[in-house]
Amino acid sequence: MTSITTVGRPRRSRLSRLIRELWFQVVLAAVLGIAVGILAPGLGEDLKPLNDWFIALVKMIVIPVVFCVVTTGIASMDNLRKAGRIGVKAIGYFLVLSLMSMLIGLVVANIFQPGSGLHVDPSSLNADDVPKTATEHATFTGFLRPATRSPS
Repeated sequence: MTSITTVGRPRRSRLSRLIRELWFQVVLAAVLGIAVGILAPGLGEDLKPLNDWFIALVKMIVIPVVFCVVTTGIASMDNLRKAGRIGVKAIGYFLVLSLMSMLIGLVVANIFQPGSGLHVDPSSLNADDVPKTATEHATFTGFLRPATRSPS
């Protein structure tokens, strides 16, 4: 008897294929993060510097990536009329979604009346009680600085 053997890549198991999927890795990381937060809150607090570093890295890389993707997309278009149409659609989407978000905010604010139960006499307020950190972002560049700061 002769046996026929095939030469090629060995088949991967279903689990090893699943582990390589990005969505699975994201869900697994979220589940592990929740588990650490519930079961070992001290460890979660010890890992906070890693979290802060990761978030700073993501903030640092998002703006250049979005800029490169948009620039490459526009540069690769053959038809300028098509590019203009896409630009008009993008501005239209932005305006419509901005209007929708403003309307939702106004409706929610009128329904729930935030701050209506807060009875404060303005003459009793003192500006010296406001912490120094409240004025840290008093300018536009103050808002930009945390997003562009080095993650170190």
